[in-house]
Amino acid sequence: MADTQTLEGRLASVQIRGADLWGTAMLVPDAGPNVKLAGKLPGVREGDTVKVVGFWATHPRYGPEFRLHDITAVDAKSTGGVVAWLVSRLPKIGRKRARELVERFGVEGIWTVLEETPDRLLEVKGIGSRARDEIVDAYHRHREERDLIVQFKEWGLTDHQIGLVTEAWGANAEARIRKNAYDLIEEVKGFGFARADAVAQSLGVKPRDPFRIRAGILTVLRVEHKRGHTYVPAPVLLAKAAGLLGIDAKSPELWPAAFALSDAGRLVGGGHRARLPEVYEAERGVARGVLRLLRGAAA
Repeated sequence: MADTQTLEGRLASVQIRGADLWGTAMLVPDAGPNVKLAGKLPGVREGDTVKVVGFWATHPRYGPEFRLHDITAVDAKSTGGVVAWLVSRLPKIGRKRARELVERFGVEGIWTVLEETPDRLLEVKGIGSRARDEIVDAYHRHREERDLIVQFKEWGLTDHQIGLVTEAWGANAEARIRKNAYDLIEEVKGFGFARADAVAQSLGVKPRDPFRIRAGILTVLRVEHKRGHTYVPAPVLLAKAAGLLGIDAKSPELWPAAFALSDAGRLVGGGHRARLPEVYEAERGVARGVLRLLRGAAA
């Protein structure tokens, strides 16, 4: 296992090469040579100052590169970094005006002005009330994007998972996860029950939450189907689901959850047997095919 290291610097030459936000970039540190980065690049853009965690490796074609485990945008702390961020993110600000802002308010002070005293932007020649409003609006949009990535990471999502979630749900990702984190299992590639459950629990979802119990029941049913079972006796299904969920097998929430899945068409019951809808339809298709063959033979 390669040693993990942490680096910090400004992003340049960002190229996203995959829908899941995989890409390459150049890290420009305050001192020392530039570093080629390769990996997931969620929530960051050219000009951002970032902290990266990863390891050194050698690509067979492109040579040495720093492969990312994690990347996080941070407030720039150098004049060059702040100027680059202002130019790349905010309207009405070119490199000359960005330097004027930093010279007037300071490397740390510019963030305070944008956050708390935006009227002070009017002190800089060429910035009127309309430009001030556009600058502040853009600043807050980018802060919200950055804060969202931080939120995802607080919920335990890796950069790779953030890329998958963003690819699947786009701007609705946060709302979808807050509403029902277990939808990750159904709609986002690479999420099973354990991963979705970890996210849900970081959001404070209780062990007997109805969404959690339904997800556990469906997970067990799918596992049993992969093992070759076309159905599972309902009592067995609920007992195994209770084991997966870490709750008592006699919990009163289990049966109502199963009935809710049946009402929603996500589970087919009958005769105390539970099936996945697609399995049930496949069985019906086989039965219809056999019946046609029998009728043909009898004709």
